[in-house]
Amino acid sequence: MTWITTSVPQELFRQVKEEMEGSHRATAVVGGAFVEEHLTLLLKDRMVKDEKVTMERFAPGRAFGDFGAKIDLGYLIGLYSKGAHKELTTIKRIRNDFAHQFELNSFDRPDIRDRCENLTLSQSKIVKAIRGDDGHSVVLILGEPKTEREEEIFFSNFAFETCPPSPRGRFATACKFYIAAFSILRKNHCPFQEPLL
Repeated sequence: MTWITTSVPQELFRQVKEEMEGSHRATAVVGGAFVEEHLTLLLKDRMVKDEKVTMERFAPGRAFGDFGAKIDLGYLIGLYSKGAHKELTTIKRIRNDFAHQFELNSFDRPDIRDRCENLTLSQSKIVKAIRGDDGHSVVLILGEPKTEREEEIFFSNFAFETCPPSPRGRFATACKFYIAAFSILRKNHCPFQEPLL
């Protein structure tokens, strides 16, 4: 099991959730930005602790200042699979399209809808939230659906229920999945043979 802690205040989580439920553009831009932020935290956590060099490399316009460069770096150092790399690149492209194409205002546009159809990793890897051993904290784990000893906690399972999701719903679910998975990976410092994602 992995304990989840984050430097992001709970109030910001609520605000982001509300914004993502607003316009389609807000879903794309805020969801993508939150994924990028959690990937950045994961990458920095895995690097030598040299604040000056890290700040320089992650500054805008520098080696790791771009979302795409961060996605590539995470893949190249073995944090996730080629499939996850492809999905993260798709999230980045959708975010950028909504941020820079002012006429784009819906996930239902054919090219965006088609890209969202390829966001499927969150269906094969389940992110669960369960109560910690102390009964108060929340633990996020990657695994199978809940076992008998696990108390299900609200939005513990990002898998789609019965009907096929909308493109917007699929994108939002993929963002939630990667945010949770990166939080889990930040706490998993054990070396592993194969990427968890």
